[in-house]
Amino acid sequence: MSSLRRKVSYGYYAVVALLLLVDNPLLRTLRHGQVNLWILDLALLAILFARRIPVLAGFALALSIHVKLYPLVLLLPLALARCWRAVAWTAAGCVLIVLAQTDLGRDWTPWLQFADFYSRVYPGEIAFRNNSFHSIAFNSLRFLFDLPPASVRAPVRLAASVFSLAMAVWLLLRTLARERTGAPEPARLLANAADALAFSLLISQSVWEHHFLFALPLVILAIATKWRERPLAVAACVFLILGMPTFDLFPLSYHRAVGLVGLLAVTRPSRPTRASPG
Repeated sequence: MSSLRRKVSYGYYAVVALLLLVDNPLLRTLRHGQVNLWILDLALLAILFARRIPVLAGFALALSIHVKLYPLVLLLPLALARCWRAVAWTAAGCVLIVLAQTDLGRDWTPWLQFADFYSRVYPGEIAFRNNSFHSIAFNSLRFLFDLPPASVRAPVRLAASVFSLAMAVWLLLRTLARERTGAPEPARLLANAADALAFSLLISQSVWEHHFLFALPLVILAIATKWRERPLAVAACVFLILGMPTFDLFPLSYHRAVGLVGLLAVTRPSRPTRASPG
């Protein structure tokens, strides 16, 4: 039995190593000098040390949030796991970073520039390899119904906002469902964190191929928990997210979003087991 367990463990280690080597989002991140790997490392550090060293977890999460907003969703699994000290240190870290950025509150120029960028320019790109709902809706209306870009911008922005809200509700319901499964708390926290990072890609209105590095924890979770049950589905979704190259071809360039939604469906929380009577 111990020999079999070692073989299974070695198999998982080999799969994880392969995911890092055959991983187009990771390769694009390294090629273009993106910071996603640092953000993912800081986010995972926050989850892993939320109980043991909450001050380290909080400051790691605060730093990752200030680089990109994606890890902000990790506050949900931390709150559900009652990691209140890690949440409090995250808030403290955010305040300290803002004070350092603004010269103790005397110069808010960086934040005003970000607000201007977010309100006027973002999302300024609607390339096919942008796998956000905003891009999918915008380009689908343009090409399938031959509508001019100016006529679809306002309804697409509204639809994207509604879609993001729906994805946030789905994430909340999904995490609450996992809390009722009876799984050990560390396992629930890790799974909910993987979910949160994956859902951040669905909520965002601009999702380039290198951003799908944040789906890697969900990929590992799927392989660890669902591979024996649904190997073909897991393999297909992982290939769509990580294995496919980057190209601009409507609508095939949206393969990463399709793979992500499929992997979320495969890894949905199981129903809580009921104790047998008597």
